[in-house]
Amino acid sequence: MHRFETVSSRLLGLFTAFTLFACGGPAAEELSGETRPTTPEGTSVDTMPLSSPKPFDSGETRPLELAPASMEKDAVDLRVRSESPGGQTSLVAGSYSTSATNSATVNTANVYFNLRAGETLTVGTCGVSGASGSGDTYLRFYNPSGVEVAISDDACGGVLSNLSYVAPTTGTYLLRAGCFGSGACNGTVGYSIGGALFSYSASATNSATVNTTDLYVNLSAGQTITLGTCGLSGASGSGDTYLRFYNPSGVQVTFSDDAGGSCGALSNFTYYVSVSGTYVLRSGCYSSGACSGTVAYLLQ
Repeated sequence: MHRFETVSSRLLGLFTAFTLFACGGPAAEELSGETRPTTPEGTSVDTMPLSSPKPFDSGETRPLELAPASMEKDAVDLRVRSESPGGQTSLVAGSYSTSATNSATVNTANVYFNLRAGETLTVGTCGVSGASGSGDTYLRFYNPSGVEVAISDDACGGVLSNLSYVAPTTGTYLLRAGCFGSGACNGTVGYSIGGALFSYSASATNSATVNTTDLYVNLSAGQTITLGTCGLSGASGSGDTYLRFYNPSGVQVTFSDDAGGSCGALSNFTYYVSVSGTYVLRSGCYSSGACSGTVAYLLQ
């Protein structure tokens, strides 16, 4: 009886060792004479990550000491000013209703755009985000010298209006919105303005908090602006760019590190302007790295 128990115990021990060996347990290491390499913390090498991910960045930063509002006179003016046929003025390209404009030469709603050389403006009562109209609208566009450079009567497959224009010179351009002939019409003027703003090259910016390239812009409530080193016509970059955007009080309202997708480590963000005033864009690079970029924008 004693001999039978001894044999059974040995068989059970061999079965346990074989099971551990097959599963890669401690018995396998003992029987093979090999041990798995481990880190000082005891983690097996084959369970360690292949590379360290980019550290989490909340994007939070302190308000600026110099409020952007103090830089209004030196800022790039992207505001749009409108005058209705009745003489009322607003800082948005809004709606109008008029008649007897003689194809947009009298009694017009006037919209002023500040454009820089090379920028593209698309404007209309159709074919642009926010645009609409009824009746036969008519648009005329004038350069800073008052010379008519573009017109639109019937567009978008109907009798509404839409035109695009690339500004050859920097200045204030005028859009006159009316109706064809002596008829009546109404419309909401939608627009988009886009182009490259500036290029920069930087390093050691501590994620765009020091040594940055800054651009001040005047914006109107109701506008939507997209800024980036990628994802826009004229935008480009190399390295890991970083953008921060501050409101007129100097408080950061949005930022962009890695825009992702086809943009990769470049930057792109969209911001709806709720308060009119002077905003500042601070352009730099992630952490202490070096990068370069051409910042472009789209304003609607």
